[in-house]
Amino acid sequence: MRLLPYRRFIIETPHAPEQVRARLKGAIAARWTFGFSKPEQPLVGDFDGTSFDLTRYVRERNSFRPRIRGRIEPAGSGTRLSGTLQLHDLVVVFIGCFMLAAGSVFLSGAARSVSSRHVEPMMLGGLAVLAFLAAMTLGGFFMEVKRSIDDLSRVVDASVVDVR
Repeated sequence: MRLLPYRRFIIETPHAPEQVRARLKGAIAARWTFGFSKPEQPLVGDFDGTSFDLTRYVRERNSFRPRIRGRIEPAGSGTRLSGTLQLHDLVVVFIGCFMLAAGSVFLSGAARSVSSRHVEPMMLGGLAVLAFLAAMTLGGFFMEVKRSIDDLSRVVDASVVDVR
């Protein structure tokens, strides 16, 4: 079991690999570079013809958009895209630092509660912050997983989508 938000996906489409590559290439804009123009493509990232590292384009900032990493491979008479969805590494570090701080406050409060034999408000505050951070991270990530997979599925005209 992984502690971080993470999902595997398999998308199958009846189209040939060359056609899927062309569709995907046409739907990916270059990574953002201090410009203010909105790309026409629904996805942003890198694609080398067989593997991709993408995110869904959104105009505002959303740190919980998953990174979509995967590869394209022939599958019978069609094509299969398989890969993972996970939080960006910097978001994991940032949330981890906040959780570490809140966990320290919780443990400090718990130690004081044991020694004084009554519940310390600091312990409850640390626990509340931990619960809030976990709910915010998981809720934001899993809402974005559905949107990201839907966008990718639309681009390649998917017939089967499996997210685990």
